[in-house]
Amino acid sequence: MGDEAIQAVADVLRLTIRKTDCACRLGGDEFVVILPNTGYEQAIQLAKRIHDRTRKELSQFSVDDELVTASIGVTTILPEDRSYKDTLKRADIALYEAKNKGKDRIVAA
Repeated sequence: MGDEAIQAVADVLRLTIRKTDCACRLGGDEFVVILPNTGYEQAIQLAKRIHDRTRKELSQFSVDDELVTASIGVTTILPEDRSYKDTLKRADIALYEAKNKGKDRIVAA
């Protein structure tokens, strides 16, 4: 069932992002979405659309009191970032903050 849930998230991403964007699976149940020429507010709005659509898709995998949800970390490239790794690390920190705050939410860094 886990593979089906991952496929459902991939389908949501494929249908939600623009042609200029790129969605990649990092491993396990983590994805990265790269949004070229996108500001902070636009990134948050897209994250909200992805979160809403993912919540609907993942509800089919929930059993009894066990909900399958999505947590999202959002960030933008900052002038002090030396490479994409700095940006990705900040997004990962935001993701884990979302998970630690109870999951099923978006946290921006």
